[in-house]
Amino acid sequence: MMVQFERKQEARKPTVALWFISLQVLLVVQCAAQQNYAVTDLGTAGGAQSFAWATNNAGQVVGYSLGSNGNSVPFVWQSGVLSRVGTLGGTAAQSWALGVNNSGSVVGQASYNGSASASYTHAFLWSGGASKDLGTLGGVNSTATGINDSGDVVGFANLSGDGSAAPFLYSNGNMIQLAGNGDAWAINSSSQIVGDSGGLPFLYANGQLKTLANLVGTGSAYGINDSGTVVGEVQQNPRFAETVGFVWNGGSATYFAPLPGYTSCSASGINQAGQVVGTSQSATGISAMLFAEGVVYDLNSLIPPNSGWVIQQPTGINNLGQIVGGGIHNGQYRAFLLTPSPLVVGVTNAASGQSGPIAPGEIISIFANAAADPIGPAVGVGLQLGAGGRVSTSLGGVQVVFLPTGVYAPLTYAGAGQINAVVPYEIAGLSNVTLQIQYQQQVSIPINLAVVATAPGIFTLNGTGAGQGAILNHDGVTVNGPTQPEPRGGTVVLFLTGEGQTSPAGASGAITVVSPTPPLTPAPIASVAVLINGQSATVAFAGEAPGFISGVLQLNVIIPLTISPGTVPIQVSVGGKSSPNVVTVSVK
Repeated sequence: MMVQFERKQEARKPTVALWFISLQVLLVVQCAAQQNYAVTDLGTAGGAQSFAWATNNAGQVVGYSLGSNGNSVPFVWQSGVLSRVGTLGGTAAQSWALGVNNSGSVVGQASYNGSASASYTHAFLWSGGASKDLGTLGGVNSTATGINDSGDVVGFANLSGDGSAAPFLYSNGNMIQLAGNGDAWAINSSSQIVGDSGGLPFLYANGQLKTLANLVGTGSAYGINDSGTVVGEVQQNPRFAETVGFVWNGGSATYFAPLPGYTSCSASGINQAGQVVGTSQSATGISAMLFAEGVVYDLNSLIPPNSGWVIQQPTGINNLGQIVGGGIHNGQYRAFLLTPSPLVVGVTNAASGQSGPIAPGEIISIFANAAADPIGPAVGVGLQLGAGGRVSTSLGGVQVVFLPTGVYAPLTYAGAGQINAVVPYEIAGLSNVTLQIQYQQQVSIPINLAVVATAPGIFTLNGTGAGQGAILNHDGVTVNGPTQPEPRGGTVVLFLTGEGQTSPAGASGAITVVSPTPPLTPAPIASVAVLINGQSATVAFAGEAPGFISGVLQLNVIIPLTISPGTVPIQVSVGGKSSPNVVTVSVK
């Protein structure tokens, strides 16, 4: 159903079932699952062995490698290139890179020649090609383990006198002792710090250090995400050496057991999606594990068979879902990068085909390589209605979630190479979101997307976003085109998406119905304007299209009498953002 207006604006509602089907087809492109992760050997700095310790959200990896002389060399790896990080000098000239922020600043520990006869390690910061000694807390050694985007650094350092180690925060040129003894292992964007003190995991926030409430056992916290969720390990029975991994947030703890055949486990890192990496250990071996959605996975079961790899020690996971650490590759201990499949290759406005920021309620198309990285079933599945008559958020085993809201998107199509989803209205007011696909127990690499109020795109007949618009003539039945143009002064009906929030507020997945009282359907909050061949055209009606999912906007537009006949461009502006000027309407 659509809302149709004559020039006198008298409403009538012709049947448009076939038109509805046609538009749904425009939202669909046809296009089976493989291993969850691809493995990359990060190489070495000249020797035989290497180990990756941390990664950032740009995919940079830091760690250390044995050089050709057998000494430890710090490195930064990005896009296939392993580069050395500068050291502080000293007789041994060894260094270890242990942390990296999203700007590429690296921290770690480096050998330092403290006297003519002794060599010590000091925490260092490497940024802009230069290394800086961060000093100590009065003792001889220090180590930096993490750095956030504000440049705050954490780690541990010897105290003067007894030589015991204490956790520190290095900020604004000063090294601050956080506790009497222990270690600091990670820091998030809010400068919340985790580690251990006196054998107990702690969280340092707002100038206060507190042990983690309601956590049973002794141990340490090794990772924290930007939501304040902490991971680590605890020994719950002092009579035994075995440990269990934990996930803690706001006083509530979840524990997870090791993989079958192992006796202990530990969690070392967590990303914003809540995915946790860690290790399972026994007297005879060590193996890598992933804890996600309440389930523990053996990472070695999620990589290609016959890869030559045994993944052993994952140390970090970024918001792209990439995991780093160390393992055995063809008999050598090497640094690895695990990249999750499927890999999304593009996100566009479903009408215009343009990539860029997304708007609440916008229908988007998500693309992948159907053969190499399928993101849905081999036989595509179309729109289905679920509970309450709303469009389902699950099709063919596919779901699309938007973080940090945790809201699942209504889906209009799911196939191996393409998913069409409606951006939930719940993201309104956010500046950025993360999109992630879930399919057959696989989770895609998260896609970070900017959010804007509007991002309009007009649907076209050929589905490319260019050429003849998916436009009806004034009778609401005839499809506009060169053989069926609309007279000047007549009304055409066009459909678009990306209009943003509406009034009344849009409901994710709802099918639009006509109200008995104005407004007939929810209308865009942002102002709407239309240009036909560069001339301003009157918008007689602007509202969500009846019978369609919320997020499809219908415009009834009067063609100016002064327009020259022919196939001419039509462009829509919503809230000051314009659709691409590549869509046409036929006029006589």
